[in-house]
Amino acid sequence: MRNWTKNTYPVLATDDLVNQQGPGHNSFTVDEFGNPVIIYHARTPGEREGSGNGGLGDPGRHARVKPVHFTADGGIVFSMTPEEELNPQYKNVSMNVVVEELAGTPTAPDNVIVTANSAGSIEISWDPVNGALGYHVYRSDSPNGEYVKLNAAGIAGTTYSDTGLNAATTYYYKVSAVNAAGGIGQVGCRSGYDERRRDRFLLLKRI
Repeated sequence: MRNWTKNTYPVLATDDLVNQQGPGHNSFTVDEFGNPVIIYHARTPGEREGSGNGGLGDPGRHARVKPVHFTADGGIVFSMTPEEELNPQYKNVSMNVVVEELAGTPTAPDNVIVTANSAGSIEISWDPVNGALGYHVYRSDSPNGEYVKLNAAGIAGTTYSDTGLNAATTYYYKVSAVNAAGGIGQVGCRSGYDERRRDRFLLLKRI
């Protein structure tokens, strides 16, 4: 309630609605799209029988539903006409929808080379993949173990340096190419790092 303020004038007066008199008591709910609507009683001019005292049996007394609109500053507007809600010239709308097929899984990177180029450092390189937006490099301590992605953001180029490694340790890598459709192509390789043989690497089969 603290977010509400009281106006000095009614937001919906007797003659605000075209061809409707009243309105009477009301309540609020939402339509099937979640938009607020007001449910209210109002009388249609000329639809009266007998005394027209406004009782439930009076045929001029109708229950109606109307959208609730808001101004830019958060004010409520109940009195918009159908023409104000939707300009007749915009009643019929046409459009052309073009559906383009997204590319599937990209080709896995070829010519993946793993080189131990310094103590505790391995460089992974690969050929570029047509249509790839970037690449990811993953590493594991065993061929069937959990692979952890090494790069935080996508790699734009075709090389990656993995540092802080232990000597005389075998590391397993996967390189993935990612395209606009989210498809991923991967290739696996194994690199055995030894300080005495820094150029040792082995490329395994594609997966």
